[in-house]
Amino acid sequence: NTALYYGVGGKIQSCKEHDKVGLRFVFGIDFIFTNVPFDLFIEISPTLLLSPETELEIEPAIGLRYIFR
Repeated sequence: NTALYYGVGGKIQSCKEHDKVGLRFVFGIDFIFTNVPFDLFIEISPTLLLSPETELEIEPAIGLRYIFR
């Protein structure tokens, strides 16, 4: 089974040099296994940073989740 997902959220990152604030979008696909308690996801998250300066970041991710049943 597979599932597509998307979402919108905020991003706040605090560093010694400067803080980052932005708007984050997430798009991904989730591969759900029927016989094992795991799923695999691949996603991409474009983030529009608004502070300290306006720029676009792209953050890819691959992960494995354990499903508690």
